[in-house]
Amino acid sequence: MRGIYEARDRHGNMLYRLFCVLDRKATEHGLDAPALVMLSGGEKPVREEMDARTYAEVRRQRDEYINSSPRQILP
Repeated sequence: MRGIYEARDRHGNMLYRLFCVLDRKATEHGLDAPALVMLSGGEKPVREEMDARTYAEVRRQRDEYINSSPRQILP
């Protein structure tokens, strides 16, 4: 999960994660400034592992974003 950051929150017995990438090279790929890019989210019960498919999807989304030029973002 190199280059992917997580924002974490807990509500009761559930953990929520937001997976992001910090794109410092965004200006080289059509953006006006570096960008914090949300890739995906996930949830899991406390003391359980996140589903491996979630991590695989996040890595796929990171790779798709990093390999795009110009960067694909929503307005």
